[in-house]
Amino acid sequence: HPSFSPDEKLAAYTSDVSGHPQVYVVEL
Repeated sequence: HPSFSPDEKLAAYTSDVSGHPQVYVVEL
């Protein structure tokens, strides 16, 4: 589940589909 920045302009979420955890940051 994504974690949103306080101003809700960025969302960060983790994914381990590649075998090791990675953090992705997406601009909304």
